[in-house]
Amino acid sequence: DTVAVGWVGKWKTTVQMIALGVLLATDLKGPWWWWTTGYVLINVAGILSIWSMMIYLTRAWPILKNSMK
Repeated sequence: DTVAVGWVGKWKTTVQMIALGVLLATDLKGPWWWWTTGYVLINVAGILSIWSMMIYLTRAWPILKNSMK
């Protein structure tokens, strides 16, 4: 049995990659709105990561439970 990747995980990866690109492209001496955007996006990615994990574990738990028998 497998558990499919959900849209939340795909959005998390997209937001995370954009955030990392923004954060790597600037520093604290740059425009405040640029690094603030990166900071906000990386936090959004963290929230999406937890949400994605909860969905994944909810779907995978019955499979994991049956495999332990």
